[in-house]
Amino acid sequence: MVVSNQLSGPRWGRVFAAWVIALTATLGALFLSEIMGFVPCELCWYQRIFMFPLVFILAVGLATSDVRVFVYALPMVVGGWFVALYHNLLYLGVIPPALQPCGQGPSCAEVNLNLLGFISIPLLSLLAFTAIATLHKKRCFKVKKQTVLVLTSILAVMVFAISGFVYEQSQVRKKAQLASTKTTEFERMHSPVYGPTDAKVTIVEFFDPACESCRAFYPAVKDLVNTNGGKVKLVLRYAPFHEGSEEVAKILEASRLQGKYWPTLETVLQMQPQWASHDNPQVNLIWDYLKASDLDIDKARKDMSNPTIAAIVDQDKVDLRALLVTQTPTFFVNGKPLPKFGFEQLKALVEEEVETAYN
Repeated sequence: MVVSNQLSGPRWGRVFAAWVIALTATLGALFLSEIMGFVPCELCWYQRIFMFPLVFILAVGLATSDVRVFVYALPMVVGGWFVALYHNLLYLGVIPPALQPCGQGPSCAEVNLNLLGFISIPLLSLLAFTAIATLHKKRCFKVKKQTVLVLTSILAVMVFAISGFVYEQSQVRKKAQLASTKTTEFERMHSPVYGPTDAKVTIVEFFDPACESCRAFYPAVKDLVNTNGGKVKLVLRYAPFHEGSEEVAKILEASRLQGKYWPTLETVLQMQPQWASHDNPQVNLIWDYLKASDLDIDKARKDMSNPTIAAIVDQDKVDLRALLVTQTPTFFVNGKPLPKFGFEQLKALVEEEVETAYN
């Protein structure tokens, strides 16, 4: 009896179904981070490392009709499954938060997405790895390739459509509630303010010193304040999502103790391309750039360890989670979020609030 090394019939359907699941999971992860603005935690990155290559491994297996493709894919599936299981146990509180590997960046136990009250991102990941592992062993019904293609494609589209719709609706409702409650999370007594403190229109910006978009927006937002004749002020809040950004925030706060906050911020943003490599940020270079200013460097270095400064950054991190801030820059105008991200949308909302407040 000759054993075929080529994929055919049910075996082809199993591999194709596994590929669609891996592709859906990969595109879903990219959609959540790049479109929805969720910053992946450390465990999410590990799961991506295991899931993303499966798209290519299984695709090559389909293209070459290699019957052993599941053997090649299995180590990635098993590794990803165990990481996803650990993430779910941590998310559910079975594993204490003290054991989470997430140091910098978002918490591994943070609730970012909760569809239907129980479907979380870690659960979706675990289900995807489980489904692929199950397909490795299960025998499928004998169906035509075209049928498998159509059914799995329809399933993938439905999953994306439903998830996107439910998430968008939940975010709209939550942000509308935030806008109406005028909670203290928008502005704290410690927050740096640019512009007249008695201005009736307040732009609150959650920013990350290492964020390229924050650097690009800064001069335009500053000009927006300046051109409104004392009617608008800018309140800055820290969202230190990138590695090293929390330390930079403390440098900024230390400079504020000397009355040098805004010049220091502009130097930090101007020199951002030199120090803010996301792979290997060189925060210490900032001190070299500040030597040309009249900032007392030695005093600023000492002040960085001031517990008050650490408390300011920690409070901003708490508030950004309460306000559903997942990307930088994020703007609120008098407590209202932008209907859609963009400077023109920010300008339009500011003009609307100025008209309401002063007329």
